[in-house]
Amino acid sequence: MDSIRQDLRYAMRALFRARLFTITVMLTLGLGIGANTAIFSFIDALLLRALPYPDADRLVMVWQDFGATGGPVQEWFTPPDYEELVQQSTTLAGASPLLGWGPNLTGTGEPERLSGQIVSADFFDMVGVPPVLGRGFVAGDAEGEGRVVVVSDGFWQRRFGGDRGVLGRTLLLNGLEYEVVGVMPADFRTPFGGPTDVWRPYTRSIFSAGCGRGCYVMQVLARVESAFTVDQARADIGAIGAAIARAFPAEKRDMRFTVIPLREQLAGPTKPALYALLAAVGMMLLIACVNIANLLLARAGGREREVAVRTAMGASRKAVLRQLLTESIVLGLAGGVAGLLLAFWGVDLLIAMSPTGTPRLDEVAVNGTALMFALGLSVVTGLLFGLMPALQLSRVDVAASLKEAGGLREGIERRRATHALVVAEIAITLTLLTGAGLLTRSFARLVAVDPGFRPEHTLVVRLQLPDASYPEAAQVNAFWDQLIERIGAHPQVVAAAATSVLPLSGFNSDVSFVIEGRPVGQGRDNPAANYRSVTPGLFDALGMRLLRGRGLTAQDREGAPAVVVINQSMADRFWPGTDPIGARISTRSSSGPWVTVVGVVADVHHDGLDLPVRPEMYLPHRQLTDGGMTLVVRTRDDAPGILPIVRAEVRTLDANLPLSAPTTLEELVAQSVAIPRLYVSFFGFFAFVALLLAGVGIFGVTAHAVGRRTQEIGIRIALGARSHDVVAIVLRQTMVVTTLGLVLGLALGLALSRTIRTLLFRTDPSDPVTFLVIMLVFASVAFTASVLPALRATRVDPAEALRRE
Repeated sequence: MDSIRQDLRYAMRALFRARLFTITVMLTLGLGIGANTAIFSFIDALLLRALPYPDADRLVMVWQDFGATGGPVQEWFTPPDYEELVQQSTTLAGASPLLGWGPNLTGTGEPERLSGQIVSADFFDMVGVPPVLGRGFVAGDAEGEGRVVVVSDGFWQRRFGGDRGVLGRTLLLNGLEYEVVGVMPADFRTPFGGPTDVWRPYTRSIFSAGCGRGCYVMQVLARVESAFTVDQARADIGAIGAAIARAFPAEKRDMRFTVIPLREQLAGPTKPALYALLAAVGMMLLIACVNIANLLLARAGGREREVAVRTAMGASRKAVLRQLLTESIVLGLAGGVAGLLLAFWGVDLLIAMSPTGTPRLDEVAVNGTALMFALGLSVVTGLLFGLMPALQLSRVDVAASLKEAGGLREGIERRRATHALVVAEIAITLTLLTGAGLLTRSFARLVAVDPGFRPEHTLVVRLQLPDASYPEAAQVNAFWDQLIERIGAHPQVVAAAATSVLPLSGFNSDVSFVIEGRPVGQGRDNPAANYRSVTPGLFDALGMRLLRGRGLTAQDREGAPAVVVINQSMADRFWPGTDPIGARISTRSSSGPWVTVVGVVADVHHDGLDLPVRPEMYLPHRQLTDGGMTLVVRTRDDAPGILPIVRAEVRTLDANLPLSAPTTLEELVAQSVAIPRLYVSFFGFFAFVALLLAGVGIFGVTAHAVGRRTQEIGIRIALGARSHDVVAIVLRQTMVVTTLGLVLGLALGLALSRTIRTLLFRTDPSDPVTFLVIMLVFASVAFTASVLPALRATRVDPAEALRRE
């Protein structure tokens, strides 16, 4: 213990004497440790930390998989399939649907669109989190219309001020009364969908009788019985799915049930990004360690006599090695302190840049686990950058050092170690630059994709007309006609319209259909397309291009011939090489009623810029009435500035109708590429820092080499060497080391490119242009970092150099 305290005191004195060196190392390490700790905080919260449900590892998501027929891998459930799963499973302790529900709250205070979910009566028991006030749902609540709700703590505080007398009070939701029976804990979150205000029980009456085996409307969360494993439940659920597929071959051909643990389901979207970022900051920290190791090797020459004196006085090699490593670990811990300060800022930055809807984002923080990670990383990095210099210095030749003439063996070994570290630094830097280059090229191609609409100067806002207030289609149609007419009359508005499904909104709806004159299949054998109910003028409001035929007009109303406009992908798939205008389809049966194709519009990337376009059809709102629509308002300049006008016009028509999620199309487009932008931004930043560190490292090594060869250079100049000869001598050795690093880095970069293949969009992982540009950029930086000390060498005074020992 005494020896450790003595080593620490000696290390602190040594580092205090070299204050500039210590500050440089602290800042360099702090950046790397801080970035690693910030990324680890995200990984801890989103991937490692226990889920906020007791025994959460037994919670699973159940999906229908039609992957064998080219459909989506994770298809939602239909009500009949969910009910059979609940009735037939022998391995599940419970299964709950998860349905989004956005009721309008009226009657008290400002009208508000709430975020709600429809769940099973045993949902709260299944996840193991009871209400803190009142009760959850019981079996009787699921009978009839289920007019009871459990509210969140946030909603309870916001609307009722935390009044414990809230139980038994009624809420007017969508014009219907619901009784409050419970309040959930403040930290309770359902797995998906972000913060929830209210929950109501699932009842079969929610859906019409026509919502059968082809009505995919719900996600399913289940808990595996404690007596069974997840694999046993997977086999049991798989057998149920196979039986349903055999019983309903038309709708369920090639369908199977798949089971995914909840933790894996939640981590799926963010896991590749976080691990890729952790690898990037890890590489940056390695480069920082290599630089510091080179600095320590450079300082070793000045400390040989000190170590020799200690050895001559009886210090063992083990004691010297321990002392040197103690200094390195103290340096690492000092860098860790600086890194923690940067980590708090880095976490806030990452949260701000994270896409909306990232699960458990509110749990991300530099907590005790992150502090332990930073501490461990500080110690490891201290050992990592200090080990090689310490081994080199502990083998000092005592006699030669005391005579102030370092041994030849130590000089050769030190130069070899320095060159090996530079090669490693160059290789790691090039690997990181390769990843950043490929992601940047991929992102450039992604944002260059034409979304199929013009997002600039366009406000969008969701409105849901409650059935209780608008029971008739004529009332719904009259509301939308009046609202669009009133908003469109404002001078700031270029065009106004509404659609049931907005591009990039995260929602969709599809329907199967038959084509007149063609054979009719059964269920999934028939063609299918996404559909939207839209008002006239939508194509102008969204900035979509009409390619053939005509758009939808005010004359396409109830009682008029049914018409539809389709997108180019639908025309190409179902009418290849022919003009679809005039063709007729039916979404009901081979006997009609028939809907005539009157126009073709350009494709819109609805699901994402990086995803293929599906067939889509646009139907007149007056022929397919929908109470839930998104208002689209194209303005002359400031889109958000039109929101007060929209709000005022809505209140004029219906004072109890709240606006939901007002935003702009530009924000939706930006949000759709938020994750790729996160990759590029952070990879690019880390790569830039790595390139800067590598340049500094090459400069330092070259400058040290020039200083060591000052006498030799002076002699050469005295014998007639010209400036370009001196530059060539200095550059030759540096460029050989750089070339070795580039070759090794190229191999590592090719290996890395294969691991990030899934993150790339229309970009070959071995893209030659990217690799060529990266190598040219690095070669330029390496040349610049080397040529500056080389040019300084040409100014060596031969007389002064020859007087040096």
